[in-house]
Amino acid sequence: MVRDYPQYIERHAWLDYPIVKFKLAMVEADILNLPCLIEHATVAQYKNYFQQGGNIPRMNRLAEFIEKNGTWPMPPIILDNVEGEIVSP
Repeated sequence: MVRDYPQYIERHAWLDYPIVKFKLAMVEADILNLPCLIEHATVAQYKNYFQQGGNIPRMNRLAEFIEKNGTWPMPPIILDNVEGEIVSP
């Protein structure tokens, strides 16, 4: 997935990657139905794309993978920011 979006590494470098701690966690579907995710512009764009039968090869590969495997090709990174302390510059 990084190969599809290499610009995100640099775009989010303000997170100070060397000190960021990651943990592997199972996330149930109800967590992904939070308003902050459902109403996110990118999520809405993908939803509309699939509902309208879009035909972009990269998106089709992603949809086929998810349909076949029931998950994303790579684990998503979910930033725990419940308190709102982390703010993008």
